[in-house]
Amino acid sequence: MVNFERIGQFDTWPAEFGRDGILVTPLQIEALLDAAAQATDLLVISHGWNNDTEEASALYRELLGNLSVIWPTGKLADGRKLIVMRVYWPSKRFAEADLIAGGAASGADVGGLIALQIDELVKDYQDVANADALADADHPDTIKLHALQGLRALLPRLEEDDGAQEDFVRLIRVLLAPSVNDEEEVLQDSFMASDGSNLIKKLSRPFRPRVLAGGGATSVGDGPPIDWNSPGGAASLGNFFRGMFNGAQNLLNLFTYYEMKERAGVVGRTGVVDVLRRIQQRNPALRLHLCGHSFGGRLVAAVLAFRDPPADSAQGIRSVTLLQAAFSHNGFAQKYDGSHDGFFRAAFDGQRLNGPVVITYTDRDRAVGLAYPIASRLRQQVASGLGDADDPYGAIGRNGALAKFAKTEVDPAVAKLKPVGDPYPPFQPRRIYNLEGAGFISGHSDVRGPQVAQALKHALDASL
Repeated sequence: MVNFERIGQFDTWPAEFGRDGILVTPLQIEALLDAAAQATDLLVISHGWNNDTEEASALYRELLGNLSVIWPTGKLADGRKLIVMRVYWPSKRFAEADLIAGGAASGADVGGLIALQIDELVKDYQDVANADALADADHPDTIKLHALQGLRALLPRLEEDDGAQEDFVRLIRVLLAPSVNDEEEVLQDSFMASDGSNLIKKLSRPFRPRVLAGGGATSVGDGPPIDWNSPGGAASLGNFFRGMFNGAQNLLNLFTYYEMKERAGVVGRTGVVDVLRRIQQRNPALRLHLCGHSFGGRLVAAVLAFRDPPADSAQGIRSVTLLQAAFSHNGFAQKYDGSHDGFFRAAFDGQRLNGPVVITYTDRDRAVGLAYPIASRLRQQVASGLGDADDPYGAIGRNGALAKFAKTEVDPAVAKLKPVGDPYPPFQPRRIYNLEGAGFISGHSDVRGPQVAQALKHALDASL
């Protein structure tokens, strides 16, 4: 269990949630509740996918440490006390390539990597599910556990046996959450009905984007492959391996992506919302701020969009900072397809939001939209820019919130993440600030630097 920690100038408390959004140790937040009664501001910060407790804590220490350096002290800080709730949720879902004997995953190692990944998933369900649930053959956890064990058993026959490939796809379909298309219709009906062996073969070919003269990847086709181990990539998330196991890895990553996407939403809209309700009951004047990285961005967006609107606008969320967030660039949109609002559009309803939404994004972040290249391959889309603002499946951490669909909120005047010491104009309530960060953010996880901390501080200062 993680505990209280002083980081720079800030007192910080953990809040650990299970995948069902329930606090792992309910008594853990009692000290936070007491501290909140004496504070003026509370920052809720969440890590993203593929982070265990140590990795999440390292993110918090470095980002909050950089924030502390520029946080006011002495008389400048009179009357303001910021405390921090560090969210921990079970997002360690991918087997790392360096766990395989010999280091990096070659074509011959991919089967071993998939086996390790499935073993991690099996262990997760065995550890978290209670004995009563696993004894019930119809319980969702039991069904998923048996499907994962079935995937593991198929691996030795996967390369040569069409029947094994068919069964592998069938079990992936069993595993996919019913909510897979709730935010956007990424997987067509044909994915659930098409021939499994042909599907896995379609996804087994190496992923190669076509490259424009200027260097931009535009579509699925021939061309030099993306180096997912480069600063802009994420080796454990985006590897598109060669050979038949490539298709299996892509399908497994598709499942894990949507499993984490669903889990982040559950933890945000149930667990974190409940804790914040208790905190505001203790101190109604407390200013609440949200910050999330990757799927942690989706977690805090769910907090914002799905908590009950307060009767008093002063109890609305005072700032939201999304660091390379992993959800649709249409998430805050109005009628992006002519009839549907974005999944988190409700953030702007009622009194939920009483501050700015600050978003970092960059086209150097290739991991943020992991599922989208797979979905594009399944749809055989080769004409549109893969993941860019014209792609219906682009991510907000890649493109920001699309201004053409949220034009009343997106502020066009502030367009880039600024160097330290270069001030921003005042951030206004209920406005979205897209900060293009390629000059300071080299990839998906590069969100700890002083420039990011300065943008976070400016968002926090907007409530003063």
